[in-house]
Amino acid sequence: MEIKNTTKVKDELKEYPWLLEEAIKMDERLKIAKSPVGKMFINKATVESLCAKAKIDPQEVIEKIQELISTYKDQNS
Repeated sequence: MEIKNTTKVKDELKEYPWLLEEAIKMDERLKIAKSPVGKMFINKATVESLCAKAKIDPQEVIEKIQELISTYKDQNS
């Protein structure tokens, strides 16, 4: 799956359930997604909208997500 600004966060989490915890370890600002409001928001959120809430550059997050997924795939192949 190609990750873009318009990618739905819930779709990524469905495919990679561990991704949010690992992303938070890389950047604490993403923990906003685990707040009560964030949990409601996450079902409709895109990468871009989550990044806007967390005040993070979307491209930076996309690169981190791709790195995490690549590492996961390397370890599990």
